[in-house]
Amino acid sequence: MYGSIAFFFATCSMIMADAIKQGFPLRGAVGGGDFFKDGEVMVSSALVDAARYEKEQNWLGAVLTPAAKALVEQAKEVEIKFKDKTDIAFLLDTFKPYIKFGKIPWKKNGNNITKPQEWYYIKPYNIADENWVSHLPIYFNNNEEKIKNSHCLY
Repeated sequence: MYGSIAFFFATCSMIMADAIKQGFPLRGAVGGGDFFKDGEVMVSSALVDAARYEKEQNWLGAVLTPAAKALVEQAKEVEIKFKDKTDIAFLLDTFKPYIKFGKIPWKKNGNNITKPQEWYYIKPYNIADENWVSHLPIYFNNNEEKIKNSHCLY
């Protein structure tokens, strides 16, 4: 289970970094919830959860929703139950290149969601030492607040 969770967050982190390098910055969220799939059709409360949190951020980043964090905690409990130990913890060195706990710049008004001042978010992989702002499209030059809010990611 640990490998799947670490692989998922590593992939999210790499997608964010590659998108920035291609001049296509992302803002998003990793949601948690149930899903139903039948052939080509899939319906998921996790997608709704992620969409609600994505709209409320004022930066170029991606947060984990509380529902997603709860799913990770459930995976931790299962791993402890069956292996009597766990390798799933966002503070472990394994997750440090991908996940960080820190200040989240939220929009002031918006929908009725929990907006913790500090929370877990995806870090763009290995882009910290670069001048990442130089990768942004021209239209971002007019949004200094969003760029300033995003510096904690890099």
